[in-house]
Amino acid sequence: MWQQVDLAALFQYDRGHFFVEILLLSIVAVVKAWLFYLIVKLLYDKKLSMEQPFNNGVRNFIFKIAYAAFLIGLFSMWGLNYAGWLVNKGAHIADLKALGGGDTWLFISVALFVIAQVFKKGIEMQTENELTI
Repeated sequence: MWQQVDLAALFQYDRGHFFVEILLLSIVAVVKAWLFYLIVKLLYDKKLSMEQPFNNGVRNFIFKIAYAAFLIGLFSMWGLNYAGWLVNKGAHIADLKALGGGDTWLFISVALFVIAQVFKKGIEMQTENELTI
């Protein structure tokens, strides 16, 4: 697999557990690819505007990024906990912490949710300012 993670011992131990671990790692990889796609799409669509920085397009983008980061953190933590449970059951698994910790992604998602709420308030203030004579 990628990043020199060898799960051959887990495959020999039990194919079902191997499938679950690969599924969790694959979900994390797919959501990371989706996260990258969202960033590229925002830059390609040119939704960033310096005249009106607080708009619904950017707010929705930040919410989607926050949700993606939350999913990455959730499935990463789930995969690490599952691997720890398998080690306690007697399986020999390579160190999966090299693939990244879920706690960092969860922290990023919380920070992005806060930023999205700031953007929501900024949109309200900008709209109110536009309506003021």
